[in-house]
Amino acid sequence: MPVSRIPGRPAPTTATNQTDKITVDNTNAPATANTSQQLDRFEHGTRQPTSSPSTSSASTGQSKSVLRTMFAPYDSTTAAELEQINEVISAKQADSRTFPDGENPYSIKYAVYNLRNPEIIEALIHAEEQGVDVQVLIEDHQLDPKKTWNTADEQMQEAGFSFSGTHKGLSNEQKKELDMIGIEGSGLMHLKTRLFSYPDPETGKPIEKVMTGSMNPGDSAANNDETLHLINDPQLVSRYKAKYDAVLDGKSLPNEWSPDAAVNVLFTPATKGPQAADKILEMIDKEDEAIFLGVFSLRNVESPKQRERMVDKLKKAKERGVPVVVVTDRKQSDGVDAQGNKVGWDDNTEDLLKQAGIPVYECTNEAGQFNAMHAKYGIFGLSDMKVISDCGNWTKAALGGRRKKARNDESYLFIDSKKLDDNATGMRYLSNFLQLIRKYDDQQTGVPNADTLFDTLSQHPNWPKVKVDFDVLAQTYYGEEIYITGDHPAFGNWTQEGPGLKLNTDGESYPNWSTDTAIELPFGTELEYKIVRRDSHSGELRWEPGQNQLLLVDPVHQSGDQEGALSRNLDVKDRFGHNG
Repeated sequence: MPVSRIPGRPAPTTATNQTDKITVDNTNAPATANTSQQLDRFEHGTRQPTSSPSTSSASTGQSKSVLRTMFAPYDSTTAAELEQINEVISAKQADSRTFPDGENPYSIKYAVYNLRNPEIIEALIHAEEQGVDVQVLIEDHQLDPKKTWNTADEQMQEAGFSFSGTHKGLSNEQKKELDMIGIEGSGLMHLKTRLFSYPDPETGKPIEKVMTGSMNPGDSAANNDETLHLINDPQLVSRYKAKYDAVLDGKSLPNEWSPDAAVNVLFTPATKGPQAADKILEMIDKEDEAIFLGVFSLRNVESPKQRERMVDKLKKAKERGVPVVVVTDRKQSDGVDAQGNKVGWDDNTEDLLKQAGIPVYECTNEAGQFNAMHAKYGIFGLSDMKVISDCGNWTKAALGGRRKKARNDESYLFIDSKKLDDNATGMRYLSNFLQLIRKYDDQQTGVPNADTLFDTLSQHPNWPKVKVDFDVLAQTYYGEEIYITGDHPAFGNWTQEGPGLKLNTDGESYPNWSTDTAIELPFGTELEYKIVRRDSHSGELRWEPGQNQLLLVDPVHQSGDQEGALSRNLDVKDRFGHNG
């Protein structure tokens, strides 16, 4: 018989990529597995995917990678960053030449708000020792001696890094020579930019990459809800390099926009060119399918060129039938921590959204005192998906307003996922957004719970679908049949609407039972099921023992990579009685 529902997210034992489908293999799950513990570990980010995220390619026909997207705490973000550092180190170790300051082709340049991850600090010091040109630009407030938890500057100076607490007044020669420089400005140097460069050993041409996202190289950031991107596109890398140089020189970089590009980046502050705030508001106006925002610090975005602010535009989007859902961090929205202690300003943006009938999920990341729902992204559309992401908060300090220019140094990626990779990146973000809703579901009041919200969203005619096949190993007696039954109409709603989904076999495939035709389910469906043996004569059911099996119909989640986002097929492998 079915057991009572276990709250949380399914955590399949293994997941492996195939050419055109993702396989969920439950055949070797331990008989004594404590499912609730598995779910709890996954929620707190200790479960890692079985394979690292792969890349998405440009739609121009080039095979060159453009953008790889990772999400903390689920993906191995720190390992990916260390991999890039070690690539440069390995390349330099194979080259015995020495270079004068400013001419070293082996370089690692960080422009980051803070730097506290001990592994990253150690790797950067090692890179410098191996002859790599390492330079770190950091927000000068983070260098305040009163902030005793920030020790990167002391550690790196002790290791021989040359240092200046401010970039102001430095000569061009000093800007080349110094290894660590504080950036002092009217706002925050809030970038999360990591630049990596080394010559191709065969051609001598530079191999250049940038890592950027919401994620700082901090000591506890891996337990936050974060995004991190690895970018290989030369045009995008050149823009981030130009922003790095502009920050070091204390200048504003004019923005550029290519309407034909699958990915654009806009920076703030920018005195010329398109503005990030305008693009955000324009995308809200144009969207006719869905708008999902997962933003750490969300304010009522405005622009001198736009008569209406963000909340009014989102309200109009909802009124024209567009589903709008918002996830934000409670410390930023209400200014309180998990214990209700006052930790910041109580902003009213989420209150205005709620008054407009827009569900707002306010989240408290309980992994630690200083952890957060720190993502900063927006998802627009379902069939033609676009994403706004990167390090920039959606605030006046970051984006500017009607009367004041932006003060912070920020970056915003605008990703046309349909053009880039046939919506693969968009699906990655949609999967993460649903994860956030389910992860923080038990903290919510006054909004639909995760199941109710998903049931509503999945009714959209353009909500993505996934074809699901079942392959079950089961020994049977003559006259017995195998069914999948569960808490979904496709599976008979626990036999209330029939025995469920019938599997078939023949003389060659027995004891393997499978679906003849895949069933189509909404992407993100969360359900429970069991395998039952049914006597074809009497109708008597023999239920597999143990707890219900949990299935998340999400190839992205199951594979942990971009290939899953490209797939619309899920193959579930199981065997009768593996729980008992």
